[in-house]
Amino acid sequence: MKDIKPLLIAMLALGLAGTWAYHLYDKTRYTKMRNTVFVKDAAAIADGVRDSLNQVFSLLEKQLDARLDSSISASDSIEKKLQGRVSEINRLKEEINGILNKQSVSRADLTLARSKIEELQESVDGLHQQNQSMEEEKVELQAMLGEISRNADSLQKNISRLNLENASLSEKISHGAYFIASEIKLSAVSIKNKRDQETGTASRADKFLVAFSIQNNINQYDNEEMYIVIIKPDKTVLRKADWSSGSFDTKKAGKQQYTRVIRFDYERGEKKDMNFTLDPDDFDQGTYTLQLWHRGMLIGQSTTTLN
Repeated sequence: MKDIKPLLIAMLALGLAGTWAYHLYDKTRYTKMRNTVFVKDAAAIADGVRDSLNQVFSLLEKQLDARLDSSISASDSIEKKLQGRVSEINRLKEEINGILNKQSVSRADLTLARSKIEELQESVDGLHQQNQSMEEEKVELQAMLGEISRNADSLQKNISRLNLENASLSEKISHGAYFIASEIKLSAVSIKNKRDQETGTASRADKFLVAFSIQNNINQYDNEEMYIVIIKPDKTVLRKADWSSGSFDTKKAGKQQYTRVIRFDYERGEKKDMNFTLDPDDFDQGTYTLQLWHRGMLIGQSTTTLN
């Protein structure tokens, strides 16, 4: 028994030593595993953050491209004003892409990328606000142009109306230079017992009696002329050498033959009665037309018919 006791003590010591050795080995293994897990977790976190940043940046980039396309195509003027900000945004995009596309990304790189993405977001918002401000200004300018156009149309209408009124007034003033004729009468007269008697029979007529009144409230004339035209039933003008018949220029009808010209002085506003006789060589059956012309304008007419 005495010989066995030391052996048992030795075996027990050996067992305790083995136990402690296993304990130390397991502790060392656990420590290494813990370190490995920590490193793996840190790398996974970094990759997750990078993936998240990539997603945010990708979405922001798509929105940015759409806004840039809309902003740049708005107009040449807007493009010039936004060129500097667009260049800044493109620079930030390149820097962010450069950081996120690295093989190994440090925490400092991620912090820098996040900062630049925020800066990019601010630039995009500023670009959008500037573009929106320009669009609002463009709308205001278009409204101003519309108002100016409407005012121009209204002014053009007023000018057209004034032109018509001026033309009408000018015509009235021009007409003011002409006599107003009234009480116009052409009569065939027969002479019996040295007395004139109006007749409607061509075979009994000896002469024509022309009578009318004229008036002008604007002008006074010295040695003014009026042309007397008598148109016979065959549509020719009654003429006679003794009456100094001839032709004159009208305002609208060109040359016009006349039967006789009369000359007289006229006081403004006076109602002047005119009458004279004409003795043609013969009288035809039908309608005779008397026309009064003053300064190239027809101012009155009358007819008489002989049987």
